[in-house]
Amino acid sequence: MNHSASLSLKNLRQLLKPYYVKNNKRALFIIGMDGVLFWVGQYLVVILPSYLKLIAAVFIGFIIFRLFILAHDASHGSFTTSKRLNYWLAQLAFLPGLTTYQGWSKSHNLIHHGFTNLVTKDDLWRPIGADEYKNLNNLNKFLHKIYRTPLGVFLYYVIEIWAKLLYLPISKEAGSYKNKRFISEFLFITFCFVSWLFALNFIANNTNQSFFVLVFFSVLIPFAVFNGITSFITYFHHNNPNVKWYRNQDEWINSVPHITATVHLRFPEWFNVASHYIMEHPAHHLTSAIPSYNLKAAQRTLEEALPGQILIQDFSWKWYLECTRICKLYDHEKHEWVGFDL
Repeated sequence: MNHSASLSLKNLRQLLKPYYVKNNKRALFIIGMDGVLFWVGQYLVVILPSYLKLIAAVFIGFIIFRLFILAHDASHGSFTTSKRLNYWLAQLAFLPGLTTYQGWSKSHNLIHHGFTNLVTKDDLWRPIGADEYKNLNNLNKFLHKIYRTPLGVFLYYVIEIWAKLLYLPISKEAGSYKNKRFISEFLFITFCFVSWLFALNFIANNTNQSFFVLVFFSVLIPFAVFNGITSFITYFHHNNPNVKWYRNQDEWINSVPHITATVHLRFPEWFNVASHYIMEHPAHHLTSAIPSYNLKAAQRTLEEALPGQILIQDFSWKWYLECTRICKLYDHEKHEWVGFDL
């Protein structure tokens, strides 16, 4: 796709404009349902025997992921018709994932969406070249190698994104994100987290259960599942042997990144429904004004308008292993993935 295609972005967004329509009743029902499911999972952790608590913990983790997607919508202003309601729903839905609204809106909405796949700006799964890799210290070399393995993919998000950009305002990476709202949100989330620990201690004392067992299944396992799923999903959005990353901003602009910088990874329909259609990603990057509940139809319309120009990949575990085998380091001159054995 060349620069002339970028002139049609306005027309493409106009084509998808019917999908901008927000349904407040539907939005509140969806987020209310996920909120109820979150507390159902917590209740199950308390009442189930120890050998079944893990099932409930994994369930909670997936519901936190679902709430996170809805918070993502709301932070874009695409969930309901009310700007104020979107803000507060995002705050509430981010809470189980211990994510600050300020950290997310700046790192994701402004930077990731504003500079998708521009390595000098976009931090999400940013590939590095051989020279940059050689200059890393031993710890970061080790981590980078781990992140680019089939199992290591699941560790990336919690270390590189959540801890550095979304929760701790004191991190160097947070940089200009730091402001009074960021710090107040951090303190509020921490207060809620500590309050939940006190509540679990109370529950443990009144049900003759171990406090540490409840914390493990109510907090730690769900949080790990949520971060693992998020890491897995975001990896596929922008990592693919056919997806290009850029150092030169003019070259990046000419590539029309709104269309070419992300992948429509096709999963079975049950997973698309369960994940609020987050994998219909090219339509979302073209315009973040589309609510998640309209993304499936919007993506279909976009692919019909641009036949053969949207990168589409059917998911399989075989393909996943192949993708993680290829996508190690990136040659920004040749625009191709290379291995560590240079």
